[in-house]
Amino acid sequence: MRWLRVSVIFLGAFAFILTFSILPVFPTQEVAQRKQVNSEPGASSFYTFSYRSEGRRDPFIPLVSKEEKKEMELEIKELETGEMKEYDLIGLVWDTKEAFAIIKRKDEKWIVKEGDVVSNFQVVSVKGEKGEVILKEGHRLIKLTIRG
Repeated sequence: MRWLRVSVIFLGAFAFILTFSILPVFPTQEVAQRKQVNSEPGASSFYTFSYRSEGRRDPFIPLVSKEEKKEMELEIKELETGEMKEYDLIGLVWDTKEAFAIIKRKDEKWIVKEGDVVSNFQVVSVKGEKGEVILKEGHRLIKLTIRG
C-alpha cells in the first residue's frame, strides 16, 4: 500500500514539473507591443497596467462625492440632539485612523465604526473626541452621547 502512495506522489510531481517546463509561454499581442514600446533606450522596463472597466465603475472614484459629504456634515451640524432611550452609547475607542463605538440595546451590544449598520440604523459618524455617535434611519438623524 505504501508503494502505491509513493508512486502516486511521484507521478503527480513528475506531471506537474513536465507540464510547466514543456509548455511554452506565448505573450499576447498587447504584451509584445508594450515590450516594443519599452525597448527604447532609457525607457522603464516595468509594464504598464490598464484597467478595462467593461461596464464596471472606476475603483478610484469615491462612492460619496465631496458635495454629498459636505451636505451630510451640514445636516449633522444642524442636528438637534434627539433623546434615544432604546440605544445607549457605552464606550468609544479611537486612534489617528478610525474610531469605534460600543452601542447597547437591552441585551444586545455592537462594536461599530463609520458605515456599519445597527438594526435599521446606519452609523454616519463616530467622534471619539466629542464622545458622540450619529445614526441615520431614512431621513432621521439621531445623536448618541456618552452618559457620564
